Amino acid sequence: MNRQAQPAERARIGAFEVNFLLGELRKNGIRLKIHDQPLEILAMLVSRPSELVTREDIRQRLWPSGTFVDFDNGLNSAINRLRGVLGDSAEAPKFIETIPRRGYRLIAPVEWLDAPAVTPVAEQLGSVGGLVGPRRLLHQRWLWTGALAIAIAAVSGFLAVRYFASQEKSALNFQPRDWVLITNFENRTGEAVFNGTLEYALERELSNSQFVNVVPRERMNDALGLMRRPLDSTIDAELGREICLRDGDIRALLTGRVEKLGTTYVLTANLVDPARGTTVASISEEDPEDSQMAAAVRRLSDRVRETLGEERSLIQQNDQRLERVTTPSLHALQLYTQADNAMRVGSVEVAAEMLERAIQEDPKFASAWLLLGFAYADAGDEPKSAPYFKRAFELADTVTDRERFFILGSYYEAAGHNPQKAVESYETLLRLYPDHFWGIHSLAGWYIGTGRMEEFARLAVRKADLAPSDLVVNATAVWAKAILDKDWKGAQKYRDHANALLAQQGDRTRPGIATWIKLLPVYQSWIEGNVEQAHAQLIQLEASGNLGRRQTGYAHLGFGELRRAEECFQAVSNRDAFVLAEGDLLFIRGDWFAVKKFLPSERYLADNPGDPVLIFMVRAGMWSDVERAMQRARQEWGPLDASGIEITEGELALAKGDDEHGISLLEDGLGSRGSVPRPSPTFFLASDSLAGAYEKQGRLDQALRVLQRASSEKSRTLTDPHWGPGNVVAMWMTSELHLADLYRKMGRVSDAEKIEGELSRLLIYADPDHPILRALQSRQHSDRGAGSK
Repeated sequence: MNRQAQPAERARIGAFEVNFLLGELRKNGIRLKIHDQPLEILAMLVSRPSELVTREDIRQRLWPSGTFVDFDNGLNSAINRLRGVLGDSAEAPKFIETIPRRGYRLIAPVEWLDAPAVTPVAEQLGSVGGLVGPRRLLHQRWLWTGALAIAIAAVSGFLAVRYFASQEKSALNFQPRDWVLITNFENRTGEAVFNGTLEYALERELSNSQFVNVVPRERMNDALGLMRRPLDSTIDAELGREICLRDGDIRALLTGRVEKLGTTYVLTANLVDPARGTTVASISEEDPEDSQMAAAVRRLSDRVRETLGEERSLIQQNDQRLERVTTPSLHALQLYTQADNAMRVGSVEVAAEMLERAIQEDPKFASAWLLLGFAYADAGDEPKSAPYFKRAFELADTVTDRERFFILGSYYEAAGHNPQKAVESYETLLRLYPDHFWGIHSLAGWYIGTGRMEEFARLAVRKADLAPSDLVVNATAVWAKAILDKDWKGAQKYRDHANALLAQQGDRTRPGIATWIKLLPVYQSWIEGNVEQAHAQLIQLEASGNLGRRQTGYAHLGFGELRRAEECFQAVSNRDAFVLAEGDLLFIRGDWFAVKKFLPSERYLADNPGDPVLIFMVRAGMWSDVERAMQRARQEWGPLDASGIEITEGELALAKGDDEHGISLLEDGLGSRGSVPRPSPTFFLASDSLAGAYEKQGRLDQALRVLQRASSEKSRTLTDPHWGPGNVVAMWMTSELHLADLYRKMGRVSDAEKIEGELSRLLIYADPDHPILRALQSRQHSDRGAGSK
């Protein structure tokens, strides 16, 4: 069989890296103990991924005739040891599939890490009867002859590459720290996941270089402003060149495209001399279709750097990608980097072990103390994490500003319980380093929790730009652009990314997000007033299957279809999710006392002090239960999520007749003296209660302002993907009905009729006994009766 030439030295399979030259197997950088026979079997499998390696092939390699008697037991033992090292199993294989009575097959993707050799590694191994490495010497004369020929060819090729690279460098006159502008890559694959992602990934890779500077978007925007072009303009090759010419100090322009040829992605980059508009180099890399092009982008970045004149040794040194944190110990830094990578893939225990070793190497390694705190916190051991956050805080003055402000923010957030200082630290960090991903992540959480929605939206979009392959992050950016910024067109980019990621990963990876994304057209049509179209879209999606029942039920609630919603809720398996959904139905039906039958766990109530079910419990007279939940929440949360607690306690005060205290709590919880908090079921319930309290005191103008503000939040009745579904639409409608009543009370009948007309139109599919629909019909009957007199 003829095979394409493969690298012969190192390969990566998942989290494992095998070095055939040294006879080593590592996982996340940590060397694993493995015997010769399992390693040689792995070499054979890696050299022929997805192909059958027969038992006879292995026997001839490992146990030639006369050297081993019990072949079956020996082979089974070697395979079992190999599976043990890889953490694999024969029943549910991730790496090695057993083909009964025939042999084995490697089913995991293989990424070769070295320059191509003439023959696959297993064929080289077969020629010498064993694994290449210090354990066995290669002494066949013909192999040395072949190796010499390969070396000559490789050197000739290397010299040719260096010659042409020098010519291209000369044409561009590129010097260390000169600027490169990367344009938007042309996507010819038809797969939206690659829109805007590859050029960003390439920018991140090139940013590892100490030789190349990548032009930031802010610098491009300066030129766009002078050109009177929109700042969000797509930077194609033509516009990129004009920006270079106007700027005057940008030495190179990088354009490119991605294509799909059969089952292979091809990524091509062109280095252009902006002064002349001529292409001085064209570079291509390939990846298989099951990849996300990360490896190809990395290789392309290295070749661009070398073409521009960066020394290969510097590129290889940068490619180690050690984290930029402060420690005098190189070994500690390597352990930290490996731990950080382990944390990103959820290997918290592995990360904790490496970080403990890093701290032993350097007891003053502040960032290692911090990351170890996060590791234990992620593992659910909050008490154990606290001393590590504290120690990082004590060492914060010994590190760079980038590390220090993140340490301060993390400490005040996780251990210090000082929200204001946490926010100030994160804000300072992002002013100095706008692309600090975890700083953005943390600050965005604070912004949304305190109602600073516009600032949250900005960070959510920025976070998606930094993580184009993260499904949840992109779905959140859709919500931020479409709902918070009311920019459905601007949300389309992130919506395309999310849909493409779902197509790659499957709905089961994130079923809630998958349903949320699929239902977006329904919510968009509804928000834009196209009720019939929205309902038709819902029915069509539901008929196609694969929708989460709870979210589908809430969508039906939005149209007033209570019975259909209840059918969906009955299919929900999670108890808390079911009872919360049933609680929302009881709210719509006004059956407060039946709430007692549908209570979530006490643990849920303490963890969610602003949940509407607590307000339902207040209205059902379950005051002692609510007070107990609030006491536990304050003990565990401290000042966090204060708005939710204040709203629930405000409802409780109003129910007990303490109107002044209740009004004060609701005003604080609703942000009446500041920015609008995140619209939620609780927001609309509290707005309704506060307006009622104002009315009771005769403060009609204040009641009107509260209800008008709630009315203006119709577009925000779609909750964000993190929060999950909620009966926000029905609660917004209740608030709208209250506003209509207030208008009538103030003599503004035409304003009331306008709202009532819209509610009637939104409920054209509602059950006939829907309470709001019956209230509207009653008003119409009263108006007709008054008109006939």
